[in-house]
Amino acid sequence: MEIDECFSLDLVMAVNRWMITPSADVALLVDKAATNLPVEFKIREAPVYRRVALGKSSIWQLLGEQSLSEKISSWTLDSAIAKAFDGGVPPVGWQGVVFKILPDRGRTVLNIYRLFSSKDFCAAIKRYRAQVPNIEYGIDEFSNSESEVIVELDYLHPEDVYSYGGYSAGEAEIIDMAAAKMFGRTPTEEERDFLSACLKASGVKLGAKWITEEQVKGLQFRLKEKIEFLRDLKRAQSN
Repeated sequence: MEIDECFSLDLVMAVNRWMITPSADVALLVDKAATNLPVEFKIREAPVYRRVALGKSSIWQLLGEQSLSEKISSWTLDSAIAKAFDGGVPPVGWQGVVFKILPDRGRTVLNIYRLFSSKDFCAAIKRYRAQVPNIEYGIDEFSNSESEVIVELDYLHPEDVYSYGGYSAGEAEIIDMAAAKMFGRTPTEEERDFLSACLKASGVKLGAKWITEEQVKGLQFRLKEKIEFLRDLKRAQSN
């Protein structure tokens, strides 16, 4: 097949539109435009990650019902990019979750990371750029910076969770808790200064934080019994 048929104007335009507005309709355009691409652009050999902000009902679907509906979405090959996406840990009131799926999960619609690593696709961008509306807001702005892969997936499960995001207590609260445990009272100013110095020396980062994959496993194990109780309760209430 000719290079022009693989790396067509339709493909460049679809990828550009996806980078600007990654909607379900645009995903269909990308899928269609990628039809003639070699298989190497429709597979992935490494895990991919996706950061989302979930409300209470979605958290219950994920943990209580063990299944959260998915769709064609943007994923990344880099976990650090996923954690930093859209400002990182979402505001209080939303649960930040980073999912991780292996290559055997879902269908790779388009490996954008690999596409931008192709000299033929980069040549197609140069060839067609004058015909691509708003290319400066899509391909020019993002290029390969997000190590992106478009994946179609029906559901996500608790075992797909790679990290949860949250916020630690503030320094003053941590010092008060430490003093209560150590001295059984509110700290004096001198003790507060000492504990503050100890906290800084420890290197512990306060504020927004993503927990590790191992911590996720421990947390979900500890929640298992409580979730089973709530699930039974909801079933009893619906009968």
